[in-house]
Amino acid sequence: MKKILLLLICILFITGCSFQESENKIDTINYDLNISNHYVENITFTFPSNAYEIAAASIDQEYDSLEYILLIDNFSRPIHNNVYSFYGKTIEQFKNAIEVNLNYDYLEKDFVNSNYMNTCFEKHSIKDENTYLEIELSGEFYCLQDKTMIINVSSTYPEQYSNGDYVDGKTTWTIDQDNVKDVNIYYKVIRDKNSMAKSYGALQQHMDHDTLVLVEFLIIVFVLIGGFFFYKILYNKMYNK
Repeated sequence: MKKILLLLICILFITGCSFQESENKIDTINYDLNISNHYVENITFTFPSNAYEIAAASIDQEYDSLEYILLIDNFSRPIHNNVYSFYGKTIEQFKNAIEVNLNYDYLEKDFVNSNYMNTCFEKHSIKDENTYLEIELSGEFYCLQDKTMIINVSSTYPEQYSNGDYVDGKTTWTIDQDNVKDVNIYYKVIRDKNSMAKSYGALQQHMDHDTLVLVEFLIIVFVLIGGFFFYKILYNKMYNK
């Protein structure tokens, strides 16, 4: 089933269409990484407007959801071997296109376990040290799906070293059929660890707050359900008398 789903994604990218309302081309996957006090990852796909119909006609009805197709393998979880973390996802419907964006904010030290980095590149090294972040990716790229991948990395830290092209404040690499077997990406940024630690604490506090709100909501739901059944039991006892 996995091979069928991956093949379907390839078919969706191959299907031609003129996208006047979407900025991204159907034959391009855009990967954007912003490095500041934490790491923000965005992956954007553009599909033809009839992508849902293609999916429903090509695979079992059990899996006729484009959302399911997009959230398999490397597109399902941002953190490698972590079944609890999922990408945030937005789907925008245009007249002639469907644009899907997957996004995730990595906490400090999480990015070394990036699912995309650890599974799409044959050789990968991510060093997250006290004063710098260094990314080295080389060898074969496994996630191209017969199209083009544009990788953009930006950072708020001024000291950056790379072998990519610097365009409009971003360091850019392009992976296509010409270099998919021998990718060479190097990026290093010097950053302030103390600033990262403060940001990490704020982001972690925000996530803890969201978790607390969810727990409180679940407690309220259980109390309401429990109260309803308790009322039913008392009601039945009264009328049985």
